[in-house]
Amino acid sequence: MMVRSIGLLAACLALAACGGGPPEVAPQPVPDTVLAEAKSLYRQGQIGPALERLTQLTSGGNARGAVAAEAYYYLGECNFAKGLYLEAAREFRRVADGYASHPLAPDGLLRAGDALAELWRHPELDPAYGESSMTTYRELLARFPDSPAARRAGLNSPPWQIGLRKKITATACSTSA
Repeated sequence: MMVRSIGLLAACLALAACGGGPPEVAPQPVPDTVLAEAKSLYRQGQIGPALERLTQLTSGGNARGAVAAEAYYYLGECNFAKGLYLEAAREFRRVADGYASHPLAPDGLLRAGDALAELWRHPELDPAYGESSMTTYRELLARFPDSPAARRAGLNSPPWQIGLRKKITATACSTSA
């Protein structure tokens, strides 16, 4: 019996020495590191590589909490930069709705409204995106009235967007008084 155990042990050791043991698993990248790298790529204008990193981060379920909120926000920014406004609006809404207590939630609503407004180039053809944009801006004013995003709502926008936002702000103020 002892000889048999020693033989079995020797066979296991030989097998392990030949690479027959369990395969080594590559270490998972740290979500904070991947996010920092993606944000750096985005700031350098390398939208494609940033989008790849952010997609990897969010699709793997590795990102949670504040890291996830920032990852989705920057996914929205990357999609916006690529002209993928509907996808951008979805990612921005995900931040505002799924991470409402995160500091980027108001910015998520502002940028979701901006993305929807970009889709509203010909309101006479389909006013749905314009209506969604206006609703999103109203929601920003209602949910986060004192946020920097609400104060920035009329700044740095094309003239037609500024007019839209002023109209929304005036309507929201007159209905709340």
